[in-house]
This record gives sequence, structure tokens and C-alpha cells, in this order.
Amino acid sequence: MRKDLSENILPDFKDIFDEIMSFEYYRLVLKGGRSSGKSVFIAMCIVLGTLMFRRSAIAIIRYKTDVSKRLDNVIIKALNLLGLRQYFRYVQTKHEFILLDRNGQDTDYSIVCTGADDPETLKGIQPKEGSYWMLWIEEASNFASINALKNIESTVGRGDMLRFVSVITYNPRQEYSNFLNKEYENITDNVVEYSEDNEVHSSRCVSSIEIEDIEFKQCVHHCTYKHLIKYGHMDWISPTDLVDIKLGEQSNSEYYRWYYLGEVIGNSSVNVFRNIVDWDGNISDMNIPIKDRGLDVSNGGKDPWAYTETYYDKKNKNLYILAESIHSGADSIKDVADGIRKINKLNLEFYIDSAVPTFKKLLINEGVNPISVKKRPDSVKAGITWLQSLQGIYICKQLTPRSYKEFSEYQYEIDKYDEVTNKLPDADNHTIDSVRYGNVNNIKFE
Repeated sequence: MRKDLSENILPDFKDIFDEIMSFEYYRLVLKGGRSSGKSVFIAMCIVLGTLMFRRSAIAIIRYKTDVSKRLDNVIIKALNLLGLRQYFRYVQTKHEFILLDRNGQDTDYSIVCTGADDPETLKGIQPKEGSYWMLWIEEASNFASINALKNIESTVGRGDMLRFVSVITYNPRQEYSNFLNKEYENITDNVVEYSEDNEVHSSRCVSSIEIEDIEFKQCVHHCTYKHLIKYGHMDWISPTDLVDIKLGEQSNSEYYRWYYLGEVIGNSSVNVFRNIVDWDGNISDMNIPIKDRGLDVSNGGKDPWAYTETYYDKKNKNLYILAESIHSGADSIKDVADGIRKINKLNLEFYIDSAVPTFKKLLINEGVNPISVKKRPDSVKAGITWLQSLQGIYICKQLTPRSYKEFSEYQYEIDKYDEVTNKLPDADNHTIDSVRYGNVNNIKFE
């Protein structure tokens, strides 16, 4: 079978494709901004290599709950783009793509997708025949340390030393202290090749080390959405991302540089939110078709209940905090429900944290209508990132004083060296959590 790959392997990736298939590198690090096509590209590589070499491959992500969404789906997309769906049998329950022979029967070769919640279980995952030709670690920024990645490489990479490649893909975190940024930004040791293309914000850095007369090469490649546009694949970028890119480039440049260009911009400010706009609270000229409602429940004592109502202007990516109701942990459930009804006069549904289902039942008994928010491993990070991505968070000090105080004063934690970290304190963030819950349908979960 012959396959023309020119439509799907973009020029920015062509050399890398050839080098993967010839085992030029022992490790390839593919990083960059969102919507840069790197995950689809690697999915196509893992499919084609498994087909050509008749050897198995494995794709790993941090959490098992993300395997179907982040690994299975992108491999299915790659199979469809390549027109090779009929050559693999997808076993959904096992997250496995089994290579078929000419008669449509299972072979001993497959692409296995799994999570690394318990790294010890990875030791028991072995191919039926031979060794793995590729390890793909997707969304590597969700792992805890560089050692966690190297332990996986050590476990999976045993076998044919010269015909194995480890591929690591991720979107860089913004802080310089992140372990991946320390490892793969600004490499200077043993560099044998460096090049960059300022037009599409891409670069590649190849380093080399010799062991027992064998040269081992590592390639770190950076890419952005711009090469998709340059080479006629703007349709690979979602319309919502295209709008976000344009708006961010115009008025939220720091977020744009980090999120879409993949730059490590650092936490130049200790403040988490740098897009707060002082607002007079006047909505007379605003068309508000729908409001989003959320409630952060209290754990007792000084810990407050925080109910908020917001309006998200999707066209301009602005969020308006319209109202709040704050009650102390000592207040009764009836007091909380009465406070919600004063604002929510039509007694419409609102979202709450699902961690304590008892509160939901108690609130229902008081005649209000809470809905539990589905818990996700990345819910806090995704919610904060979404809030940071907005052009403006409009807050009125007089109408919503608690929201104004928490959003304007919420800061990253400082380490013992007085350096700004990427850690978010779990304190004085009750209205922030309430706003996150209320906007669960607007937040993009990666």
C-alpha cells in the first residue's frame, strides 16, 4: 500500500517525521502553544510506525480518566485523516488499537493507551511480541517531576535500544520554575544543531551525547498554531480558538504569548488575575440573555457560603459579576437559601460543589434548586486559566465587595526564596470558586 502524506504531514513537521521513522533520536520533545497540531501529528506517527514496523507502541497520559478523551480520540482522528481506520480494531474497554493482518485478523501488535495514576502498574504492560518501538507521553506538564517521566521511559524503553524513541508532548507552563521548563528551555549543553523560524514561532534544538561509540540524540521542537495557518490548515483550528487568538493578540498579549505561542513568560506579578476591571455596575445598556449562578459551600466557622451571579459576554470574552450573597459558616441553611432567593427571584437552578452531597439535599429541602458540578482532575486549574484568559473580569466594589476583594487580592504562593510559584492558595477564594462553578459550561476543559 502507498500513502501520500503531503496533505497531513505539514512542512514544519516533515523532517521530524522522517527522523522518527529512522530512529534518529532516543527522545523527541515536542512542545508549543495550543492548537499547534502536535498531538495529531504524533498520533499519525504512532499509527504509521506501528503499521510499517509491525511493532507495538504505547501512549501514556497522567490520569486514566483522560485516556479516552485525550489519547483514544486523537488516535481515531489520525486514523481517519490517514484513511487507515480499517487496518486497526479499536477495543474501547482496553483503550487498545490492534493491528490487523491482510485477512482482517488480529496480530500481536497494537497501540496501547493508558494512564499513569499508579506508575507501578505500567511495569506489567508488555507487548505480546517483541518490544515497544515508541513511547508517547502526552500532556507531560501534568506529571509531578522530570523523574516521573524518566521512570516511565526506563520501564517502557527496554528492548531494542537503537530502534526505540520516547516522545514527550506538552504545552509549557508559564512559570520558569516548572520542571519541564528547567529541563527543555534554553538548552546549551552538547548542542549540535539549532534553528528557528520567527515567522511561525517555531524552533528546534538537537543535543547529542556519545556512549560506547554510539551517538544518542535528543531533539526539542517548538511549534505554534501559525504554521497551520501558513500551510493552509486553518480548518484544523476551532472557530472558538481562532476568535480567542485574535482577541488575545489584541488586548491580552501576556496570556496570548503563553497560551497560544507557548512562551514561558514567568509569573511577573504575584497577582493571579491581571485582567480585573473596576466597573460601576450599570447594566441598563446591556443585553443579558442568561445569567450563570454558582454557590461555594461552607465548611463551618469563619468559612463562608458564597453565592454569585455572573454574565459571560462570549463575543468579547468579558465576564461581569452581577451579584453576590455571602453568609458565614455559623448561619443556618435556611438563611443561606433566603439570601439566594433575594437575588435569584425566579428560583432558577445554580451550580454547587459536589464534594458534600448533604448540602445539596439540605438546600433542596429549603426550596432552592442546586445542581452538582461534575468533578474533574483539572477543574481548578482549568477554571483559573479560563478566568485569566478573559479580556476583562468586570467587578463593582459597591455591588459585590467580597468578589472584588478576593479576585483583586488572590495571589500565587511565595516560596522560601521569595520566588513567585505557580501554586494557588486554597484560602480567601470562595467567590472565585462560586464563579467557577457557575461558569462550568463556559470553561474549556483540556
